[in-house]
Amino acid sequence: MVATLSDGEVETLVSVEELLSAVAEAFKALSLGEVVMPPRSRINVQGVGDLSLIHISEPTRQAE
Repeated sequence: MVATLSDGEVETLVSVEELLSAVAEAFKALSLGEVVMPPRSRINVQGVGDLSLIHISEPTRQAE
């Protein structure tokens, strides 16, 4: 399934503060080797511009 969100939709779902906190935690986990970050794929569509494909997935949650 592919989800496409506009800037406005994203702004209603997450605050800038939440976003910055999540990005900081993600880079911390990356630097500790706890996660991997697949490279982005970029396709140039002539006359339209670049299409960036970014793989994302929700992490598996462990039972507490």
